Amino acid sequence: AQALGGVRAAYELAEPSLRLPVTSATFHGRDVFAPAAAHLALGVEPAAFGDPVTDLVTMPEPFVAAFPGKLVSEVLTVDHFGNVQLAATPADLELSGLTGAVSVHSERVAVTTVLGRTFADVPAGASVLYTDSAGRLAVAVNGGSAAAVLGLGPAQECTITSSPTAS
Repeated sequence: AQALGGVRAAYELAEPSLRLPVTSATFHGRDVFAPAAAHLALGVEPAAFGDPVTDLVTMPEPFVAAFPGKLVSEVLTVDHFGNVQLAATPADLELSGLTGAVSVHSERVAVTTVLGRTFADVPAGASVLYTDSAGRLAVAVNGGSAAAVLGLGPAQECTITSSPTAS
């Protein structure tokens, strides 16, 4: 929200007439949020949904630190394929000055990784550091799990440095 100008107001989505008649316990996107968005698009005032929410909590920014020749980043997510999404962005990578082959370090292992655009930029079993659909850096293994290879999960940190095998 901050990137889009901040929160101006927030309201509880409590009004039953502005959601689906039957609300499941697990599909609030479908049963609560989508109907709310539709009503807002039709001009319903936000206050019609319920009481204002004033005790909003700001989540801390994930950790990223760029140094010459080194980038340290918190892991945000791991998808079901084992692709590891980092908090770092291509701009952070540029600040570090890293190019070509890099080493991705976890507490357990260091893996030589190629900077690429797609999984196909590396052979099967090799790793690639790429920009994902959210504009974040991510580590993948072509046909495998980067999370398993590196032993990484959400909220852990990894470090990216120049690869000793880079020429």
